[in-house]
Amino acid sequence: MSQPHDSPAAKIIAVVILVAVVVGLLPGLTTWLHAWVAWSFQISSPIPDGGDQVGAMVATWLCILYFADTRLTHWSYRSTPPIQPVRSMIRYSGSSLLILQTAVIYGHAFIAKLSVPEWTNATSLWYWIQHPAFRPPQFITEILSFISSSWIGTIGLNYGTLVLEASLMLVFLMPRRAAAIVAVIAVVFHIGIALTFGLWSFFCSMLCVVILGIIVPHTNRLALEAKFANSTKNPDPRITQNGG
Repeated sequence: MSQPHDSPAAKIIAVVILVAVVVGLLPGLTTWLHAWVAWSFQISSPIPDGGDQVGAMVATWLCILYFADTRLTHWSYRSTPPIQPVRSMIRYSGSSLLILQTAVIYGHAFIAKLSVPEWTNATSLWYWIQHPAFRPPQFITEILSFISSSWIGTIGLNYGTLVLEASLMLVFLMPRRAAAIVAVIAVVFHIGIALTFGLWSFFCSMLCVVILGIIVPHTNRLALEAKFANSTKNPDPRITQNGG
C-alpha cells in the first residue's frame, strides 16, 4: 500500500516549494514550507540520515530567523519598514538558536567519541576504512592506510578530529580570526568525509551549519563592531550639542 508521501502530487509539491526556497522567493513564507518539507522527508525517509535530521532542525530555526520578513526575495537589500522590538527579538533568538545548534551538534559528536575506546586509543579511523559497508574508494583507502601506517599520522587523524570538534563546539566564544580559521578547516574536514564515505547529503547539511552557525554570526558581529566604531568617531551632533 502506497504512502501519501510516495504520491506524485506530494513530490511535485515538494519540488515546487524547494525551487521557491532556492530562488529565495518570499522568505517569510517559504521558510515555513521548507521546514515542513524537511521534516516530512526526515520522518518518512526509509534510510535515516544524520544530515536529514540536521537539515530539518536548521530549517526550523530559519523560520524564526526570517519571522515576518516581508521582502519579495531574500536577495533584496532594499530598506524595509522599521522592525518592532518584539519581531527583532524573535529574529535574534533564531540566530542564537542556530549558533546553539552548531555547538550542540559538534559538542555531542566530541563528547560521544570520548566514551568509545577506538577513539581514545586513536584506532577508530583504521577500523572505519576497513569496514566493508563504509570502505572508501581504493585510492583514498591507500592514502589513509599510508597515513595511518605511522603513529604520527594515526594520532593526527584521530585526535585531530576530536580537537576540531571540540573547537567547533566552542567556536562562538572565539575571536573572528580564530573562528574563520576553524570554519575553513571544518569545511575541508566535511569535504574529506564526503569524499571518503560518500556522505554528500550530510556534507550539504553540515556546510549550512558552518555557514549559518559560524560564518554569518561572526560576519554580523564584524558589521556591528564597525558600525559602533563609526558612531564613536562621528557622534550624533544633537548629542554633542546637548552635551556642550
